[in-house]
This record gives sequence, C-alpha cells and structure tokens, in this order.
Amino acid sequence: MSAALFAGEIPLPVGWQVSQPTGPTHTLSMDTVNQRNGKACGRIDGHASENRARACFTQEFVKDSALKTGINYRYSVSYRTDMPFEGSGSILIDTYTAEGEKGRRQLVSEKLGASMEWKTLSGEVTVPGNVVRTRMLLYLNGRGTVRYDDAFFGEAKEGAPNLLKNGGFEPTDTFFRYDMAPEKGAGAIKISADFENGTVGKVKEIDDNEFYMYARDRDKHRSSFMWFHFMLTGCKDRETVFHVNATPFSALKTGGNGLRSPVASYDGDTWFGIDDKSWNADGDVLRFKHFFTNNSAFVASFFPFTASHITRFIEHHRANPCFKTTVIGKTQQGRDIRMYVITNPAVPEAGKRAIMFTALQHDLETTGAMTVEGIVKFLLSKEPQAQKLLKESVFYVIPMMSVDGIAQGNTYCPVGNMNRQWGINTTHENTAVEKVALDIAKRGQKLDLFLDFHGWCVKERETQFHTLGRELVGEADEKEEMRFIDLVKSRLTGKTHVRLFRKMTEHVTMGPTDIRRLSEGWMKFEGKARLAFCIEIFGEGTALQEDYFSWGRAFAGGIAEFYGAGK
Repeated sequence: MSAALFAGEIPLPVGWQVSQPTGPTHTLSMDTVNQRNGKACGRIDGHASENRARACFTQEFVKDSALKTGINYRYSVSYRTDMPFEGSGSILIDTYTAEGEKGRRQLVSEKLGASMEWKTLSGEVTVPGNVVRTRMLLYLNGRGTVRYDDAFFGEAKEGAPNLLKNGGFEPTDTFFRYDMAPEKGAGAIKISADFENGTVGKVKEIDDNEFYMYARDRDKHRSSFMWFHFMLTGCKDRETVFHVNATPFSALKTGGNGLRSPVASYDGDTWFGIDDKSWNADGDVLRFKHFFTNNSAFVASFFPFTASHITRFIEHHRANPCFKTTVIGKTQQGRDIRMYVITNPAVPEAGKRAIMFTALQHDLETTGAMTVEGIVKFLLSKEPQAQKLLKESVFYVIPMMSVDGIAQGNTYCPVGNMNRQWGINTTHENTAVEKVALDIAKRGQKLDLFLDFHGWCVKERETQFHTLGRELVGEADEKEEMRFIDLVKSRLTGKTHVRLFRKMTEHVTMGPTDIRRLSEGWMKFEGKARLAFCIEIFGEGTALQEDYFSWGRAFAGGIAEFYGAGK
C-alpha cells in the first residue's frame, strides 16, 4: 500500500481538532510512513491556494484545562514538507479573555518554509492575566504537504509535562484493531448515506453483521457537532454491531448531542434510542448494537429533522382546514423555504394577533425543531385551548431555516451563522423570514409574539429564555416578557434560565454581538414584534423524541394561558 493511501485511510489523531475554513481545499490525516518519532505524524495536504485556502490541527486550553496565567510556557513542534511546496506552514498561539474576539491576543505567529528534513521550532510565551482560553494551531496555507510531529506545550521548567493531548500524533488501538482489519462478512446488509441529510465516511464489514465506519465523510464540510446518518437494508431479524470512529470528535468532545447517540427509525419520522452502546478506552470509537425487526432502517447520531419529514408532516395534516403551507422563498442553493400558516379560516383574519415561530437556523439543533412540532401538533388538536387560540390568532411557523445545510448532511450553516445576520441582507433565508414579518405589519396585523427555537443535548435538562430588558424595550414590555416566561416555566421540568439583554451590544457565545443581528433583536426593533424570544431547549441524554414533543405542548399551554385561552 502506498504511503499516501496509508495516510488517508487511518483516523485523525485523538486529542487534536481539525479546522477546515475553506472546506475540501485541504485534507488532514495521519502518516504512518514518514513520521519523525513514534508510529505516525500529522499530515496536511493542500490542493488549492486561492481565497486564503488553509487548514490546521488545533488544541485549546479552556474551562477545566485553562492555563495558569502570568507564568512562562515552552512550546515546540517539528515539521517537514514535501517538494515542491508552494504554500507555507505556520504555528499560531493565541489567547482570549472573557470578551471573546475583542480580548484576543496573538502570542506566536511564525511562518514555516519548505524543508525536506525535519526541523524543530521552539520558544517561550507568557500567558497574560484574565485569559480564559488559549489555542495552539498548526497550519498549512495554500498548496503542498506539511507534516507535524512531537508537538509540546508546557511550563518552562525541567521535567514539565506536555499539556497537549497526543502531541506525538500517535494512532490509537483503533488503527490496529479496525483500520488494519481485513474486509470479511457475508455482505447481507448494505449501508448507504446517499439520501437527503445522510452522511457517513468509509464503511468496512469486519465480520458478519458487524461494521467499522467513520462518522465523518472526508469529502464534506465538517459540522461542529459529531454527526452521522445512514440507512441499512437487509437488516431484518439481524443483530447488527457498529463501531463508529468519531474523530476528530471523541467521547468527551462531541460538540453536543453525543449524550443521546445513537438513535434509529424504520420510517424516518418516529425515532427511538439505541441504548446498548459504549465508547472504547481511547474514546474515539462509539460501539453500539441493535436487533432490527424491519428490512430497512435509519441510524443517526441524534434525532434528525429533515425536509422529507416536513413533507410527510404536511401531507398528514393537509386535510385540516386550519393548516395551510406556503413557500416563502428559496435558499442560496435553490431549495424551498417552507412555512405553515395555522388559524381558523372561518374567523376573518382582521383583528387576529400574529404569532411566529422559527427553528433550525443551525442544522443540528433539532431539539428546538421537535419542540416546535410539539406546539404545532397541539394547535392542530381538538383541545379547547387550541381551538380558541386559532380563532384569535394566526400562527406563522418556519420549521426549518438552514435547508441547504441539513440537506447536505448537517454542515452547520453553509451561509455562516444565520443568527448573527438578521437585517443585513446577507442570506436568502433570513431575508425571506424578515419579509414575512414585514408583510404582516403592512397588512395592519400585529406581530405579538416571536419565538426562535434552538438547543441540543446536555447532561441536565434546561430551558433558556433570551429576550430584551427594560433598558432596551421599556418596563411594560419586560413585565409582559416575565409574565409569559413564568406561565411557560410553570409547565416545564428541569432547570430554567432567563437572560435579559440590557445593552444593544452584548457578549453572546464567543464575543460582542449587536443584539439587532440576533433573531429576537431584529424581530423586536425592525420586525415590530411586541415580544421576542430566543429559546434554548437543552435535553438530557435520556430524553426521547416524545419528550421534546411534550416540551412543545408545555410551551403551547403557556401561550394559551398567556392569551386567556384557558389553562
């Protein structure tokens, strides 16, 4: 087997994350032939140089692993390149304060030129005070091949331990146990990801009804969440064992939703958890097994929410006179952005309040989408509170905004983070939803309530409400916001958290954010919504699909009581 193929076939190194800002222009792997020491080294191959094409291996020290400040640290890394080498390698070490990007400081930035022999670069840095996050990044910019080995970062004193995880880029037991294992097995079960939202990497049958596979398809953009979704055929009455290589994720770092993994379905709509599961000792392979009772099945790392599911949901409710659908626009790649319109058509629209829900600005945050579906199911039921709401309100529901990202296998916002792009005309999706809100106002209807749903899987159930404080919206609106929150909270289980934005620029996630570029801010100030919220639905690892639908019914009950439709 050639060295290049060998490197491309084995898993990425445990401990390292990979960043591919320009997608498939670069590939990252381990090379077991040209290492400096040990059994392997890290390798980056660049196939383009246009538009700052680049990729890197990275590790960060944050939260429990955050570095002590005010002391000296030593860093070093060895590298070599192939020839010709048109691009450049580089090592970058930077730090962040709690202010995010505003508090970023670059400690090291060194360009690495061509070298057919191994070279070692080293130095010392002092981590400044107030730092909460430190990163070490090993880059390839442009075309060529660079290898990295024997990376070190630790205190600048004799015998200090290496704080990097797997600085030597060593392969785990997975490589020898599975990647080197021969193909065998009867081939009775077929596995495919050739469908909407499907994604899986290389698949190998290592025994009858036992498979080793990569979660990540190397030819696709990588989500910031661990994600796989594949279909089996020929699995009826077979107990099937799966070993899923999660790299660059691991048991302790799945990016969210890993506590639930995996789930399965026979129809793509109703999902159940697979509970016979465990991670290997190195934390890079998730093993699970299940006895399938149908000839075909879907398996995913978390509950999917697809455009095909929305189509079937629409067909199921098409005969309901209170339920209509429309296409409000096209995505960047030309797919439909769909909306449900839910109201009692026997009651004239004039005078009805407008209520809007959105979900899936971020591809894998399907906990929010399932919650919205739970609200919609309640609204379409025969419950007296639902029927009263539909006589007095028109509900506009956009169940999926990142249609392109979901269709391509949850690539997490191909157009960037939608929830930082409201009101600036940079995405087809945001603009289409904005137009719905503005058209509501033009018709003389009042957008009274807006809820934008997000969330994923965490250790402990929690519901978060993010909205605007009295400093921005006035005391009367804040009072109404809290009344709404309290009515919903009374129906919820688990923890709750309320965040009121009190300044127009606030720290959100990784840095300072203009609140008007968030969904709730734009809907309040430009969409003229009376009340606007971002809702985070954080479900525990044992939460089932029905639990998220119940979450939606809790919200629906709170909405009904808020508008006097009954408890």
